Amino acid sequence: MKFVTFEVNTAIGAVQRIGVLRETGIVDLHAAYAAYLREARGVYGWRALAQAVVPPDMLKFIEGGPVSMDAAHLALDYIEKRGSAQVTDHGEKLLHELRDAKLLAPVPHPVSIRDCSAFLQHVKNAGSRSGAFTELPRSIMRFPLITGPAPQMSLDQTSRSSGRVIPKSWTTSWKSLFALANKV
Repeated sequence: MKFVTFEVNTAIGAVQRIGVLRETGIVDLHAAYAAYLREARGVYGWRALAQAVVPPDMLKFIEGGPVSMDAAHLALDYIEKRGSAQVTDHGEKLLHELRDAKLLAPVPHPVSIRDCSAFLQHVKNAGSRSGAFTELPRSIMRFPLITGPAPQMSLDQTSRSSGRVIPKSWTTSWKSLFALANKV
């Protein structure tokens, strides 16, 4: 199963949704689960329940854990059994053709950005296996790696390895941190 975040144009403008990529297009998980609740289960508060269990936002879906994943499986099974009708009686599209959707980053606004080179053992293993190097390059130790804005981080301080001051204004952009780390 390949999860995607996508954008479609609607009567009210562009809307971001989450879905699953299929050969025939993108299944809108939120709309599919809402249809399942309404049509197959007859749930009265289907709209609110679908919003809570399979929200149209990838981060919230991930936060839902196994409950959201199970609901996504139910929605996909329902779409398969439903057959060719890919629009609900409320006019919601359950399947979007690829040409009508714009694929976005799977998690458009991650809470942190992880870098495998943050783990020295990973860098050592990767370098030795690929033959790129046998000892760690000194550039790895030049700058402390930062894995995302978090409340406990204090970035308006001097870097231990380089002596440079990292201004707090730079913490809002990973591009700024990349530029500082790579002297761009």
